[in-house]
Amino acid sequence: MENSILQSTRKESSTGSSMTDQQSSEIHQHLFKPLSLDLQQEFQCDQNYNLGEMHNLLTTRPHEFKHCKLKMEKHNLAYAKPLNDPTMVIKITGRDDIGRSFPGDEVCVQILSREEQEEGELVTGKVVGLMKRDEERYTFICTMDGLGPFVTPVKNNMTKIRIIQTKPGKIEIRKVDFTGRWKKESFVEMAEDQLLVVKVLKWEKQRFYPLGVVTKVLPFRDYLHEIFSKRSEIQDTPASSFQPRDDKEEDGKREDFRDDITFTIDPMNAQDLDDAISLTDQGETFVIGVHITDVASFISKDSKEDTNMKKMGRTFYPPPEAKLQPDFMVSRQLSSKYLSLLPKMERKAISLITVVNKSTNAIESSRFTLSHIMSNRRLSYEKADKIIQKHCLDNSGPLCFSNVAECVATAYRFAETHRKCRMDGGWSSGDWRSGQRAEKSRAHCMVKELMILYNSAVAEELISDDLTRDLTPMRCHQKPDHENLEQFKIQYSELLPLSPYLSHIFPGVGKSTEDGTDGEEEDDDDDDDDVDEEEEEDVDEEEEEEEEEEENNDATYHYDNDNVDDDDGDDKEEDDKVIYDDDDGDDDEDDDEEEGTERFQDDDKSIIIVTSVLQKMKTLAENRDYHTLVQLIVSDGIHPTLLPMAREFKDLQSKAVILRSCSSLSSKLGHFDLQLNAYTWASSPMRRYLDLILQRLLHSVLCGKEMAEYTKADIDQFCDSSMEQSETAEDLNLQALQIIATNKFSSGVKTKLAVVDKLPPKQYEFMIALPFDQVFNRFTIMYRHLKIVEQPKHNSDKKSVTLHWKRRVYSFNDGLKTQIDSTVNRNVTSVSIKKWRRIISAVKVEDWDKVRRCLKGVRTGGNRKHKNSREETCSKDSQHFKKFNLELRAGKVLQVQLGTEIIQGMMTPTVKLLNVNPFFEVCLEHARNPIVCFFKNACDPSKDRYRDYEEYQKIWSGICKIDTAYNAVEENNSVILETVKITWTNVSDTDLKGFFRMTQERKKKWQLEFDLTNCFFCIRLRGQHPEKEKQSEDTGLSGLQDTLPFTWVAHGVAVKSEAQMKKETRNKQNIKINFQINHQSMSGIPQQVFNKDTRFTVEVIPKKIPYVLNENAVANIKKANELVKSIATGNVPARNMKDEELHSLDHQKVDLPPLNESQQNAVQEALQNPFTVIQGPPGTGKTVVGVHITYHFYMKNKELEEQEAEQVKQAPKHDQNVPKKRGILYCGPSNKSVDIVAEQLMKLDRVLKPLRIYCDQMEMREFPYPGSKLKLCRKSLRDEKPKEKLRSITLMYLVRKPENPHSEEIKNLKDGTAEFDLDSYRKALKKAQRHELMKHDVVLCTCSTALNPNLIKTMDFRQILIDECAMATEPEAFIPLVSHNPEKIVILGDHKQIQPIVTCGRVKELGMQRSLFERYMSRALMLDTQYRMHESICEFPSNEFYEGKLKTGAVRGPLRLLNNKNEPTAILFGHVKGKEDSLVVSTAAGNEYSVANKLEAEQAVRIAELLIRQSGVKPEDIAILTPYNAQVCAVKKILKEMKKERQSIENVSVCTIMKSQGSEWPYVIVSTVRSCPLHEIRSEPNPSRAWMGRKLGFITDPNQVNVAITRAQDGLCILGNHHLLKCNDLWRKLLRHYESQGCLMDSAENIKVIAKDRLRRPKGKSVC
Repeated sequence: MENSILQSTRKESSTGSSMTDQQSSEIHQHLFKPLSLDLQQEFQCDQNYNLGEMHNLLTTRPHEFKHCKLKMEKHNLAYAKPLNDPTMVIKITGRDDIGRSFPGDEVCVQILSREEQEEGELVTGKVVGLMKRDEERYTFICTMDGLGPFVTPVKNNMTKIRIIQTKPGKIEIRKVDFTGRWKKESFVEMAEDQLLVVKVLKWEKQRFYPLGVVTKVLPFRDYLHEIFSKRSEIQDTPASSFQPRDDKEEDGKREDFRDDITFTIDPMNAQDLDDAISLTDQGETFVIGVHITDVASFISKDSKEDTNMKKMGRTFYPPPEAKLQPDFMVSRQLSSKYLSLLPKMERKAISLITVVNKSTNAIESSRFTLSHIMSNRRLSYEKADKIIQKHCLDNSGPLCFSNVAECVATAYRFAETHRKCRMDGGWSSGDWRSGQRAEKSRAHCMVKELMILYNSAVAEELISDDLTRDLTPMRCHQKPDHENLEQFKIQYSELLPLSPYLSHIFPGVGKSTEDGTDGEEEDDDDDDDDVDEEEEEDVDEEEEEEEEEEENNDATYHYDNDNVDDDDGDDKEEDDKVIYDDDDGDDDEDDDEEEGTERFQDDDKSIIIVTSVLQKMKTLAENRDYHTLVQLIVSDGIHPTLLPMAREFKDLQSKAVILRSCSSLSSKLGHFDLQLNAYTWASSPMRRYLDLILQRLLHSVLCGKEMAEYTKADIDQFCDSSMEQSETAEDLNLQALQIIATNKFSSGVKTKLAVVDKLPPKQYEFMIALPFDQVFNRFTIMYRHLKIVEQPKHNSDKKSVTLHWKRRVYSFNDGLKTQIDSTVNRNVTSVSIKKWRRIISAVKVEDWDKVRRCLKGVRTGGNRKHKNSREETCSKDSQHFKKFNLELRAGKVLQVQLGTEIIQGMMTPTVKLLNVNPFFEVCLEHARNPIVCFFKNACDPSKDRYRDYEEYQKIWSGICKIDTAYNAVEENNSVILETVKITWTNVSDTDLKGFFRMTQERKKKWQLEFDLTNCFFCIRLRGQHPEKEKQSEDTGLSGLQDTLPFTWVAHGVAVKSEAQMKKETRNKQNIKINFQINHQSMSGIPQQVFNKDTRFTVEVIPKKIPYVLNENAVANIKKANELVKSIATGNVPARNMKDEELHSLDHQKVDLPPLNESQQNAVQEALQNPFTVIQGPPGTGKTVVGVHITYHFYMKNKELEEQEAEQVKQAPKHDQNVPKKRGILYCGPSNKSVDIVAEQLMKLDRVLKPLRIYCDQMEMREFPYPGSKLKLCRKSLRDEKPKEKLRSITLMYLVRKPENPHSEEIKNLKDGTAEFDLDSYRKALKKAQRHELMKHDVVLCTCSTALNPNLIKTMDFRQILIDECAMATEPEAFIPLVSHNPEKIVILGDHKQIQPIVTCGRVKELGMQRSLFERYMSRALMLDTQYRMHESICEFPSNEFYEGKLKTGAVRGPLRLLNNKNEPTAILFGHVKGKEDSLVVSTAAGNEYSVANKLEAEQAVRIAELLIRQSGVKPEDIAILTPYNAQVCAVKKILKEMKKERQSIENVSVCTIMKSQGSEWPYVIVSTVRSCPLHEIRSEPNPSRAWMGRKLGFITDPNQVNVAITRAQDGLCILGNHHLLKCNDLWRKLLRHYESQGCLMDSAENIKVIAKDRLRRPKGKSVC
């Protein structure tokens, strides 16, 4: 039974529909039966092999089948590691090969292929069965996927899960009762910030998704607690029951260090103290001991305690802000009684004893020993750091060992010397931006260095011993690929010398004596003995003055911004014990992009430093805190110029891995980042189980055992599990930090300095990084959300991208003038390269006086702007528009405002605002999420039937408002009003209302022709100062960024007063714009908002008229007649089967083709029923049927008019009123659909008079007047002009003809004969239009234009026809119906062709894409005979879309295309392997993501030329169709270039598939456009919907495909990448059909046509 329920899973995944009551009942009966305790049996019962068979395969065919642990990267990408060979990795791709696997499953994998590659062997495989699954693997934290019934796991490594959902808009919570049945517990309303805990119940074979139930709903604030509560807890072992391992022989070998001065350094609240340091003086040498608590001497292998520790793997310390207890690996009682190195407690240890030469701090010898120790003192990091600062300011003093403080200072000096030796004089890659703890204090650095010394010594000790040579877990970090390093070196050759760390990695790169820097430094060093300090200072000051003068004269640095004032930052100090895992490189999913060095050369040899960082450097230098100063200088990630380079180098590095020694080449390569030949983890055995294994191996060596406790297989498994545990811990820690940081953002917004990090060429976004952020890696900014007016302009030479804005900006204070900023940018400082390199050189030799003098000479925040930057940024385009430009380059500093948004149920930090300059910012929040900003209420999905019209209005009103908000923002036609005075009427945080006023004179002057009382508003108040956060006393990031002013942002919706609703405004001189705040970015409201003198920036976002009309149509349902209401609610009366006599056609006056049987039935149906639905597949004469119906309606009206005229004559004169003109309204969703009908109706001009009315936008394009261009929307600029053929019946032309009595007045106003006044112009037009309306019988217009007030006042439409109704949204179809009082309604269309264009995903989910026509398809009559296509063209669409019912009634010919056998054919497919070129933002050339393919465009034009030149086809008989506007532009461009040489090809039609509906041509060439490399296609043998969506777009839409392949009469040629198209089921069928007919060409270049002298016409008569 469940099979039948789940059979519809794929379909429901696209529709988002909920389960019906019947389905819910079936699930209750058949699914929620008592469950077995072992749920995995449900998964094993129907897999490829059962457990016994899999074990047999693993034994008998071990090379082909592997028992593996599965790691899932995505739902369709996984890696499997065999348990007996964890070094082997098997790649598994595609849902079919991964099967029904969950992350972490133990599975049986069949190896499919092995391929040798440069990186090593690539092994691919597939999962054939489940071996083992933990119970916890069945539970996932998820977010709701739209309206359901699917949920998406938060971790993106698992497929969607289908949940039980019996009520729309509700989440159903279920619990297991005592019988094991899942019982319904409650329903919860859906909300955006919900997380769901979902339990998977089963996943049957052949089911696309598993089935689960929601067991809990979590608010985001509880997410952190939930993810940590899922971690297993170790039962505390009572000390009395613990039996420690006892080895007296081993204890006898221990050395005694209990009398040595010994200390520990840990966080204050640390509980597991597992390392200690001791020092003893031995004359010319001293001994430093690093002691690690000997856990292995207490915990026996495979004991109960050992098993628990192995299961935990490691201790996890949540961040302190989480206020959660750590998950300890070791029992608390065991720790305190036996293991933790507490003061005055005797403990066993494994010690590294190192003898150090006092004079050189060089190591003379070192050895390991088992030991007894006793700590004298426990120090915190803070206390140890104070000791070091006090004793180590001058390293020239003697080494002392008399007390703990002196020993700490000596240990620090040794650690620093050892670090320099290890790094060969360079610095580590420690970055203050990393997600790990920043090593700020000297004590941290000392402890880390000593632990590195210990761990590397353990690795060397074990791999040098025969017993453990190939048994040692090694921490390996491979050097980046040589080729990548070389490319990186070339790319950043100019910047590398400026990075202290990278200049050491790449010695000699970019070194030059061009500026004399190196030479100067050498001279300075050589002359130190000859020049006293005072003279040297004078020399330096002179040089610095010269440099400052150069900087002031030549500062043309473009990284600094005109838009930043101050900066802000914060920092967190982790209080828990740090596990000193090394500073690993990190894989990043972002691709490496080339950033050229030209940008640097353009910056006049300077480096940009954040001013607050520079000020901090100066302070540190003055305070002689050189340790922290060096960290600031060497941290490339906080210096804007160096940040992109530093991050890219980090991206080049692979992650460190744990491998068994001698297991592979990688295990022998050492640790690149730490600059060590061998390294492991052995210093934290209380907190990492791997360290305990190392201790046991070390015991074996030190005690001279003949056999180790572990085998190679054991070590391999431990390496693998340790790696997994380490990654899990890192992920959890980062996730926790992100959640904590996000919660801080959620209460407000913060303004930050950001640096452009990556600028991928010709991509949809760029990435920024926050120099002082320790948690979030990168923020992505989509170009589309910036609302720029042109495609981003990429400059390949500069490696830059220029963005352009064009806005109407007005000010209430000074009209069109804008303030000009002349301040100096003080947030960043330009430092000359000479000076920066001098600072680095001085730091290398520890010449702190020189460092201090160099820093003192830099003038902070003093770089001037480029003299032309402001003119370029704010130049005037016209009286109304202003242009703003912003050039982005890697290292560019931007000012952004951050906040949080709920994205897929998760509170996520996002960029809310981008400051382009101090007086122009872009609100990304409403661009990214207009629904949240401008719509507050919940909204239910549409239905087939409604209780009454009020329920219909309630549902559709919400859907339409969402659609209006989305499309208003998408139009990118906002107007910015500056210095607006707002009066607040409600001032609560939850209900904020207000208004502002505008005079009619100002509105007229600014030509604001939209309704200000029906708009959306983004209200902003700049320059707000947040409360200063308390700064900690540490030297961390919290002190590196000043607090920046923020902009208060609120989003509101205009609210009309009752008077405005009734259009009875008293004060016509002033407009009062009332609004209600719908959404704010922050919880609190600054007090300045309510000050009377405060002036605001208001971005006005006009609503688009078509969407306002949709809203009005739904609102006016209550005023509609009963017929219209019944159609809305789904309660249309039953059909009347009584035939009505048709009027005979006068063929002398009427030129219409005869009707076939299905057409005749359709006409009869329309005449005898109030509501008729007619389906017209391609070429079936739907338009002809509509014209016949119109003719009969007209004849009926004529009879009634004659009767009414007679009644009027007989009525008393005082009762006679001027009646409305009776007429027929013929509508369509697009101008194209109406034009096609209008052309046919012109054939009846001797019988009736048709009138074509276009919208105001079209008329403004044809007859512009002052200011009319400001009203044109982007879509209207792409629309075609009115058809020439229809001029004689088009209203806009008729009103200007001399025959119209008002034409002269219109002409005088337009031509300037009379002073132009818009109101007078409009009045004249209205009078002229009414005059024309009274003369015509049939009005043709779009659905939206049907609401024209003139039509309503003048015409009485008793019959309304809507052609192509399947292309109209339901509200759009109701516009003409509610605007008039129809008695007969006929809708014609085909839901198998183009659907309504709906761009908002949320609205699609709610049902907007389902047309009124489709809703009533059960009533439709289908026209079954097509007269357009050759039968071979018709064959595939008939079978695929119309169940084979579409018959062919035409004989076409002759055929001109040749198939691959050189035989004439009507169908052909040509393979083209082109390259895509996508638009990034919406412009007049096409919407964002619109794609072009130049090679395919060239082939399409070539084939058109063949047909014209060789086969004699007329150019106007050929059309090139494509789904993308960008490809239309590409084809037209090629045709335009060819026009100069070949005149005959210019009349070829080129349009989108969307616009082609209703049209036909003898020959059609379809360009599918989409293409991608073959290797990408082959990497997805079973592509997901998401993959196909990215790679194929809406060319996979069956409706578009149907339209595209049914426009041609005699020949259809399709061009595309057949490898890619075959990934889609529909295209695969079509290509198989073409291939079976011999019509699939391997290359479009091979397409040929028949010469016109060889053409043969087929027998038979052609029927059109």
